[in-house]
Amino acid sequence: TDYEGNAEIYLKARYEGVSSYVIKDLINNHKYNLIDICEKLDGRGSKATPFDPDNVELLPSATERFHHEVWYVEHRSEIEEVLELAADLLEEYERQQRDYDDDNDGDEDFNIPKELIFK
Repeated sequence: TDYEGNAEIYLKARYEGVSSYVIKDLINNHKYNLIDICEKLDGRGSKATPFDPDNVELLPSATERFHHEVWYVEHRSEIEEVLELAADLLEEYERQQRDYDDDNDGDEDFNIPKELIFK
């Protein structure tokens, strides 16, 4: 299919120093999962070249799934940074909520003038 053809084209362009045989073997073993294949190659220390669609000619009907996987692979570190920042912000928000709840436990005696109380 075009997905499979584009996966092979992309991987050969991204990992120029890796033989076609190794790429095809990884493609078959990982069932064309670009994310898994790139993790495997990166883990082996293979040098990755950023994807440049102007220099790599893909098959014309590349699927949306293919482009999503390529985008994820190409921007993984930024995605992980944003997710880590979001987790840190959520943790800080929850801490502040706990601190606020501890400081405002409802035991305060409120003296509201009678004319301001709705009946």
